[in-house]
Amino acid sequence: LEVKSLNEMLEDLAEFVTAEAERSGVQIRLGLSSGLAPFSFDVDLVRQVFQNLVQNACQAMNPAGGGELILKTDRVERDGVEYAIGEVIDTGPGIEADKLERVFELYYSTREGGTGYGLAISRRIIEEHGGFIEVQSAKGKGSQFSVYLPIERNET
Repeated sequence: LEVKSLNEMLEDLAEFVTAEAERSGVQIRLGLSSGLAPFSFDVDLVRQVFQNLVQNACQAMNPAGGGELILKTDRVERDGVEYAIGEVIDTGPGIEADKLERVFELYYSTREGGTGYGLAISRRIIEEHGGFIEVQSAKGKGSQFSVYLPIERNET
């Protein structure tokens, strides 16, 4: 673990995927909170999580019609714990309610040819950081994956 900026990591990731996303008609927007200070996390593993979420979002959006991908950060308190929250929001087709509860299951995929590894591994990485991932989706409107990372970790 090292003290890093989640905002900088997401800016770098956005820069890395922009050219490919734009070829598919996907516009990337950033909404990064200036109030989110650097904190301790494994930057390589957390980058892997967001890279997976961004890739899934881009694949979900119709390449012909494109869409919008928004990366946001904020700072929130839940149950007395301060979290950095990173969100990946897309304007894709959304995920049906009956499939939504299964998206983090190992080997489960809603995509043809999908392995079902990405979200299961992503959830495990975030849980090992002491955080969690939430998903909201509306059919025909898109999906939002919210990654919560504790800003201060209690080392035992």
